[in-house]
Amino acid sequence: MLAVATMFSLSFGVSFSVDFPGEPFFSKDRTKPLFREKGLVTFRCSLGKPESYARSVRSLILFNELKGGVQLQPDRQSKVGIKLSTHFAPGLATSRPLVDALLDLLKARGFAPESVFLLDLESRGLRRSGFLPPRSKGGNRYRGHPVVALDSRTYFDERWFHDSPMPPSTDYRARLSLRYPRDREVRLREERRSYLPAPLFLEDAFWINLPVAIDSRSLGIDAAVGNASLHAVDNNSRFLGRSTTAPSAATEILAIPEYWEKHLFSILDLSRFQYAGGSKFDAQFLGGEQTLMLSENPLSVDYFAMEALSKARTAEGFDLRDREKAPLFRFGEDLGLARKGEARLVNLP
Repeated sequence: MLAVATMFSLSFGVSFSVDFPGEPFFSKDRTKPLFREKGLVTFRCSLGKPESYARSVRSLILFNELKGGVQLQPDRQSKVGIKLSTHFAPGLATSRPLVDALLDLLKARGFAPESVFLLDLESRGLRRSGFLPPRSKGGNRYRGHPVVALDSRTYFDERWFHDSPMPPSTDYRARLSLRYPRDREVRLREERRSYLPAPLFLEDAFWINLPVAIDSRSLGIDAAVGNASLHAVDNNSRFLGRSTTAPSAATEILAIPEYWEKHLFSILDLSRFQYAGGSKFDAQFLGGEQTLMLSENPLSVDYFAMEALSKARTAEGFDLRDREKAPLFRFGEDLGLARKGEARLVNLP
């Protein structure tokens, strides 16, 4: 039997609907989440030259494993997806040296090329960042690994979606009119839905999140949580940039039990980030520090990464974005995903 669950934001009434096997998201008192609570420790290590990505990635993953974190092994995860961030490519995207270092580690652990795939929302960004070849060459491989572009719509499952009364953008509504020219009822239904990245959580796939960090007026920081949620679903323009619905939708999507459980960890590369003007790419607001961060809890990564962006903003004379007041973390606490007072940052030698 498939159960139907609807989860309402504790403040704004945005709903999430999905058919899934198992229990509802919350117990009857709606205060005790039924999904696993993930630790709030974030490991950080320095990053030197590009060739040091391999050493840094290996150190972070090994240290996380030694401290009781998830073990990367083919007998534990038969498939591993890597969620990239390429919507600002080529100006700002998940770095290829970071991806290469992770792919090399997975290969050394015994993962076959077909069991590890790369994924992002738009084929355009994947091509601009070098993870998909030019159309003239054809193909959908990066170093022998399958690359999935969700905008082909081949990889969405009609049972898994985030449902919200927020209206879609004009261009998305136009696409729906072309897709369903004679069915108004279907158009009205579809414009409320944002379909989820089924390859990352259905069947036997687990996934690793490789975001970039971008200043965001609505989220405070658009990084690990944003890449795993708003930048992983279609029809997302109705949330992006909205200070009320963006943090609500982002945390609700992340809180889907199957999705949350299948997330192994997030690695954030802070060597290049955008600290202002985050609604679009702007090269004049790029900064960076030579560090990598890893955590099994995306909210913990964002909490500590926001400090780096705040320092850059302050140095350039921009208003401080107070992470203690950021709605993203408040919503994360409301849903039981994290408690920022327990977040810890551990620097590796």
